[in-house]
Amino acid sequence: MSVEHTDYAVIGHSLAGISAALALAKSGDRVVLLDFHRDTDAVAESPRIQPTSLGPPATGAAFDAAMENVLAQAGVRREPGCIVESVFPSGSEVFVECSDRGWLAKGVVFAPNGTEPGIDVEGSAALQGFGLSYSAAADAPFFPSRRVAVYGDAPRVLDHAWIAARYASEVVVLLKGTLSGSPMELSATFHEGVALRSLQAGNDGLLKAIELDAADGRRSVEVAALFIAQHVVPAMDVVRGDSENIAFAGLAAGIDYWKHAELVNDGARAARTLQLHPEETK
Repeated sequence: MSVEHTDYAVIGHSLAGISAALALAKSGDRVVLLDFHRDTDAVAESPRIQPTSLGPPATGAAFDAAMENVLAQAGVRREPGCIVESVFPSGSEVFVECSDRGWLAKGVVFAPNGTEPGIDVEGSAALQGFGLSYSAAADAPFFPSRRVAVYGDAPRVLDHAWIAARYASEVVVLLKGTLSGSPMELSATFHEGVALRSLQAGNDGLLKAIELDAADGRRSVEVAALFIAQHVVPAMDVVRGDSENIAFAGLAAGIDYWKHAELVNDGARAARTLQLHPEETK
């Protein structure tokens, strides 16, 4: 295996990863941005990137293309074919093992895209992006004055419901469990103790209805969109061993993957953490 050297390696073509790479490159250091082997490439696949310091609102694909431009101008080296498989301390440096080569860096930012657990119900695969969404913040604006549904557990399901309510004519909250009390000023229809059975498409190929299993039997709810409210799960087992030369971005407690500005800010914070390493400031 060939081994290359760099000042910093950023792992994960995510919003946090892009932000960290740009912040590190500003100081003139050599920076390489690598892909993570379980990335869902949320930047490219997100239907809409919200406004951040990286750029204005844009559809995911357009934003992704613009970011490739920005990264190149900043001198960040992109290695999309180098899929990261493990990261571990190696003396005073950090070794990043890819599928076909290795990298030695004085510092690493681990910023993978989160992986949505997804839902495994009939019709879900075909309807993802066609009415089925994992982010009300990103996608609710595309369904103004429509009837939409949010599915999941409290309290996260309520976060998505509040956002959806800004745009939708009606919000149907589908709870896996039960809800304690009634959320203040949230106008919505609540169904407790339900499970998704199938998603049904209309003649146009877009989501038309949700079939549910409930305590009182099976029912169908017609909606234009379904937002799945569940936590995004980062895969952490790739990092083997602790090192003060490894910083994490986009994984901190309280960071929501669908709040794009938070991810960008956390990437910049991770970069500062590495650049202010005690050994470098003596």
